[in-house]
This record gives sequence, C-alpha cells and structure tokens, in this order.
Amino acid sequence: MPNLTVANYLGLLLADPYDTRLIQELRQLLDSEPANRNAREPLRLIEAARGGHERRGEFLAASWLMEIESELVSDDPDFHRVLLKELGRIRRDELMDDRGARRAFERLGGLESDDPEVAQAVEQIEQAEQRWREIAHRFVEEAREATDPRLKTSLLTRAASLVWQYGEHEDIQRADAIFDEALAADPSHLRPARQYALSLRARERWEDVVSVFLMAARAARTREEKASAWLQAAR
Repeated sequence: MPNLTVANYLGLLLADPYDTRLIQELRQLLDSEPANRNAREPLRLIEAARGGHERRGEFLAASWLMEIESELVSDDPDFHRVLLKELGRIRRDELMDDRGARRAFERLGGLESDDPEVAQAVEQIEQAEQRWREIAHRFVEEAREATDPRLKTSLLTRAASLVWQYGEHEDIQRADAIFDEALAADPSHLRPARQYALSLRARERWEDVVSVFLMAARAARTREEKASAWLQAAR
C-alpha cells in the first residue's frame, strides 16, 4: 500500500480491527519517517483511534495502538508508565494474553515494580502458569455456587480463559464448554462473548463467532453494547 499516511492506516484499521498487516505497515511508516515519531499530530491521531477501539470493545486493535503509543511517548515517563500498565491490563483481562501482559508489566519492573498493582499482577500470572488447572477448577466450583449471574459469568470466563491459554489441544473443548456456560449464565455480559470469539477466531470458526455476537447483541443491556456486538457480528 504505497503512499499511505498514518491517518490512512488508522482508517483501514477502523474497518478491520484484526488486520495485523496494517499495524506492521504503520510501524514501518513510523520507522521510515523519524519526523512522524516526534510529531504531535501522529500521536494525537493514534491516541484518538486507540480510544475509539477501546470504546467499541475492539481490544486487540487498541492494544496494538497502545504499544505504538507507548513508544512514541517514551520521553514522558509518567504517561509512558500509565500506557504500559493499561496495556498489561488489557492483554490480561480482555485478550487472554498473560504472556503479553507480563511483557508489558516487566517493562515496569515486574515483581520488583514500585507499583504494587503491577507486582501483584505479575505474581498472579506466575501462579496461573504453574497452577492453572487448580485455579480454573476453583473458579468453576465458585461459579456454580454463586447466585448472582454477573459473578457467575465472571468466574466462568476467568476459568475458560485459563484453560484456553494454558491448556493442551485436548483441553480446548473444555474451554468451549465453560465459555458456553458463562454465556448461558448472563448472555448480556460482553466480556465472555468477546473472549470466546477471540478463541473461535483463532480457529477460523467464523459462523460460531457470528453466533456468539448475535446472542450478545440480542441480550445487551445498553444501546452502546448492542451496537458493539452487532458490529462485531457483521465483521
């Protein structure tokens, strides 16, 4: 794609927030034109685009842009730390990517970070790596005893995320079953829909991705959540 600007790439990413090629080419553009890395306008455009993706629940695209943004503000230590911390949170809580979250947190000091939330997050990730089966099983048991649908769904989603991330091939169907149970407990909860769809997308199960978002759209509690789910289904 010759002669595209930062704004052009962000517009294309708006149309397809899962296209890794666009991010790679945006990085190449910024690297090939150092002035772009130091100018205020590209940073403003990337920041605005990232915020839009977050509001629509397109956390994969948001995380890509946040990583680029963190590099562009490396001369602003406070904002740099804020972005890295949020990047770690999104990767962990929204994208089922503990390893990617840990990479972000390690840039903030990891277990030795002066931010107790960062150190605690890294410690929890280490525990998950070592004891994911035990932790997932406990979440499922707690969920089945919970009476609040939102709590039940949240616990089941965390369990499914662990099984999906750390399990072997034979564990994947177990993750699917837990996601199904989470959605059944509270179909209006968008996080399990988004995370389940990520796992289905990784396996190119496109019809199932659409089905998950259609169910979420029909059950959504707010106009914004409904619109977000319909948009994801359409994509």
